[in-house]
Amino acid sequence: MTCGARIVPSCRANQSSSKLTPATAEIREHRKPVPPENMPVATRSWLEYATFKMSSESRNRRLLMNKGRGITPRLKSSIESAFQCRIYRGSIPHGTDLFMDLGQSFGIESFRTVFDIGANIGQSSQTYLERFPAADIYAFEPVSTSYSKLMALSVANTRLHAFGFGMGKAPGAFPIHVNPNSKRNSLHHAYAESHLETIQINTTAAFCTENGIDRIDFMKIDTEGYELEVLEGAIE
Repeated sequence: MTCGARIVPSCRANQSSSKLTPATAEIREHRKPVPPENMPVATRSWLEYATFKMSSESRNRRLLMNKGRGITPRLKSSIESAFQCRIYRGSIPHGTDLFMDLGQSFGIESFRTVFDIGANIGQSSQTYLERFPAADIYAFEPVSTSYSKLMALSVANTRLHAFGFGMGKAPGAFPIHVNPNSKRNSLHHAYAESHLETIQINTTAAFCTENGIDRIDFMKIDTEGYELEVLEGAIE
């Protein structure tokens, strides 16, 4: 059996995009920019109509205009330079927002099963709960301290299912290097400040069989160099 993850076309392969206007754009985070004191009054007035949208995946800041369609190229360049952002007029290019691209290509409601392998304390899982509203999120984290925080997060979210083991190419118990910075926990790489902890590993194929899952719509793997082994374990 193969647990089939959906293969997403390259974001750069198709430059076409549907129109996204400020009136219909989903603004996940609003912030009023604070312009430099020496910025011209005209610029400061225009900035009163601007909002920031923070991408949860790439962390690139983008500026969506509510008004000010008459902005000149010179003013646009000045604002982008001052605030280290990008201004898009009327539409956002394909390849800028992963979840927008997935929604346009497949329909975001079609994503029902999401795997977060190497979930840590649930940072990505929280994003997936928001951006895949019809999906169940299966989050896997083998390190005990990180898993306890992930488990606490799942208690408040019925669509988030937390599991205290990792994924690999074969089931078993394995030593992992645990770092004070949990994002650096690794089965392969040791750091001076690391200590060893024994964790349990399962395979994606076995987990799918045991839980009646025949399709994975979206899979994220962040296992610090152990990604190939995780993929090998998805084939039975």
